Amino acid sequence: MSIKNELDPRVKRTRLLLQEALISLMANKEFDAITVQDITKHAGVNRATFYAHYEDKYHMIRQICRDMLQQLIQATKFIAPSNNVTPEEMAYQSFLHLFEHIEENNYFYKVLLSRKGSNIFRNRMYTLLQESYEKAINYLQPNHLHFKVANDLLTSYITGATMSTIINWLEKDMQYTPRYIAEQLLYLSKNGIFVAAGIGSK
Repeated sequence: MSIKNELDPRVKRTRLLLQEALISLMANKEFDAITVQDITKHAGVNRATFYAHYEDKYHMIRQICRDMLQQLIQATKFIAPSNNVTPEEMAYQSFLHLFEHIEENNYFYKVLLSRKGSNIFRNRMYTLLQESYEKAINYLQPNHLHFKVANDLLTSYITGATMSTIINWLEKDMQYTPRYIAEQLLYLSKNGIFVAAGIGSK
């Protein structure tokens, strides 16, 4: 087996072809049930070509996850508030960039976050978002004594809610714009569930 030079344009084209084949297969078949032969047949290449690029399908899915999550990190990179950027604006921009990134890569996320998708990707994405939220919260409120709930519960709650919102949005064919979702999530973040549901008042 020889893992090809990633900078070679021909290598990039072949890998993209293989990756698109896998994602397309995963739209209708669980990852564990997909074979290398399935991938190569769908991509129109032979097994030798596959093994010149990847050790196995698990190596392949890890590479796919890594590449997309790197893009996600860049899209949602934490920007500390300044004189010109309030915490509310920072949170809004973070939500907006996240959902714009998801929208641009919606087919990929719809497949990978579906029930037939990869637990590897889902778990890594959850961890990435959780770490991002934890970093932002700790920056905005470094004194944990001021927290009204435990820090780990707070970050888990926000991360879980964001992941569920993303999945729901994709399953319903993105009926809301990223800007609308960012506005709604900011409102929820500022006012809480009771006020959002009209139970309290604000």
